[in-house]
Order: sequence, then C-alpha cells, then structure tokens
Amino acid sequence: MTIRHRGSGYQIDVSVTREGRKTRYREQFTGSKIEAQAREWQIRAALAEGRDPSPMTATADEETLAEAYHKTFERFWDGTRSETVARSNASIIQDALGPATPLKDVGVEQIDALVSTWRAKGHTSSTINRRLTSINKVLSHAVDRGTLDIKPKISYLKETAHRVRYFTPEERSLIVSYWSTRGDQKWSDYFTILLDTGMRPSELDQIETRDINLESGSVRIWKTKTDRPRTVPLTQRALAAFTRQTLNERPFAFSNTAARTKKWNAIREELGLMDDPDFVSYACRHDCATRLLQATGNIVLVQNWLGHTDIKMTMRYAHLVPDTLSAGLSALEKQNAQEEGPPELLRDVAALRSVPQTSGTKEERPGQLHPQRESA
Repeated sequence: MTIRHRGSGYQIDVSVTREGRKTRYREQFTGSKIEAQAREWQIRAALAEGRDPSPMTATADEETLAEAYHKTFERFWDGTRSETVARSNASIIQDALGPATPLKDVGVEQIDALVSTWRAKGHTSSTINRRLTSINKVLSHAVDRGTLDIKPKISYLKETAHRVRYFTPEERSLIVSYWSTRGDQKWSDYFTILLDTGMRPSELDQIETRDINLESGSVRIWKTKTDRPRTVPLTQRALAAFTRQTLNERPFAFSNTAARTKKWNAIREELGLMDDPDFVSYACRHDCATRLLQATGNIVLVQNWLGHTDIKMTMRYAHLVPDTLSAGLSALEKQNAQEEGPPELLRDVAALRSVPQTSGTKEERPGQLHPQRESA
C-alpha cells in the first residue's frame, strides 16, 4: 500500500524504477487523504524525472503559492458573487500543493498530479476545470505583476454536454399548483416566477420589492451571475405572484438551497420523479428558455431574456425546437414565391426551359468558344 494512515496524517511510500534502478522515497504527510494522494503523484513525477521529491519551501525572496493567491483574491475575487467559490478552490489547491510552495515551482507535473487525483476521486470534468481556472488565474496574475517569468500551460478537460430538462404541460401545471393547494402560496408563487421569468434561483432569492415595477409589469434583476443587470417582463400569473409577495423588503427572503430542495422534492415525489436527476428547480430556467424559443424562434431574444453573455450558452436550446427550422423554410418559400412572380410567368419559364438546345453559330450562342480557337 502506497499510503498508510499514521498518527495525525499519512505515510507515503513510493518506489519508482528509472533506467533500471529502483528508487524508494518515504515521507510523513500531514493533511487529508485526498491531499496525500496528490502529494503521492508529485513524488512519483519527481522520481520518474530524476528530481529530488522533497517538499519545496520558498526562500525569503520568492513568492509562495499562498501569497500569490492572497494577491489574486484581493484583485479579482474579494467582494464578488464568486467569492465563496473562489475561497473554496483556493483552499483546496493550497492544501494539495502546499501553501509554502514557491509559485515558480508549480508546473505541469504538479497540476497533472492534482488532475489525476481529482479524477480518481470521481470529480466531474467541469469541477476540475473550475479548479484549474483558479490556479490559472493566479499564475497569470503573477506573470502580469512580474513575479513569474512564464506560466505553465494548463490543459482543460473536455466537458460533456449537460442535459437540458424541460417540462411537460402536466408537470408544469403541477409545479404551479402543488403548494397553493396545500395552503403554502409563497412557494407556489416562487416556482411560478421561476417558470415564467427564467431567473436563476439565486437571482430570485435576492430580488427586493423596489426591483418590481407593478405598473409596467417587469422586474429588474441587479444581482446576476454575469454581473450584468437585466429587466424581464412578467406574465400575468408571474405579476400576480410578485404582487402577493411584496409586503416585505425581500419577497423571497425565506428561500435558501435547503428549503428550496425540500419543497421541490415534494413535487418530484408527487410526480414519481425522485430518480430523475435532471428534474431540479433550476430546470425551470431551461423550461422558460425552451418555451420562449418554441413560441418565437428568436434565439437572440432568448439570450437577452436569460442574460447570457455568450450566445453559445443559449444555443443549447436550439436543437430542442426543430419546428423553428420549419418556420425558416416557410419564410424562404414565401419570399421565393414573391420574387419569382405569378403562376403564369412560372409556366412560361418552365416552357422555355423545356425547349431543346441547338449548337447554333457563334453569334447565336455568344457564350460558346469557337471550336478552332478552343483547340488552339
């Protein structure tokens, strides 16, 4: 066994054969098992390349990984919506590589070791890529500041396409009515608004009463994932739902992840969809986008409605609505009919096309080369 639990940490025992010679290295590691596994891969990579695998410690004039993360955090992540996730990624990477590690010693080998460990633990490609983005930002900022000469190339994993779940009319009807028929109108209003605005749950949770314009029938979303505010018009039932909940400064302050999951699971159970991993409250956003595209065929409208900065995100929904292509075909046929003229003209053109072509003379067929000149 390469890793054994010893005292408050783990003993790492690695043997590598290089150029016919076996090298063994043993180290006592303090940290979690996942971090010990990452350290094991670092040791193996070092031994395979003939390097000293001893833990690295920065000198007084070298910037450590922890210092680089601190400066990057202050510059880019502090006070933003992604602050919590950024702190989590920073902690995971520093614990794995060692906060005192010189930043210049964080190379492809160390990063590949982290990826191998995370994949072995079953982390998804998207989760691993978010962590790689974190360390990539730190390294890029160090290059910009002049404390790092060159940044190692980071190769991201290929992410599988996410399944887009939208609802049947029966599912949608139950989502809207389930909690109101049980005397809990606030959660019925909550899910109704998600369905008809396409807001992310995190966006709806932060809505304040002053953001809702009951006269124009719209809601202004200030706190968004992309930090780009947008205004969304409200359907009659979404407007009624907001109107019922405007007594408090934040109409949906009662919502949080745990409460929302509990209420949504009751709907899942009623529909017999507890085993459907894609039937989640976030699917209300997918459902809204799909219905908008079905009704309008306008992908740019859907992009602006959802607040996507990149239309590639919106294009996920296009393949779900094949009827939009039929609408395009109808538009082309209508335009063609207008440009080609009345039916009698089309019959005349068809008749001309059916007349046999003759060889004729040069004057009769100016587009044909003279045979003698052609051979020349």
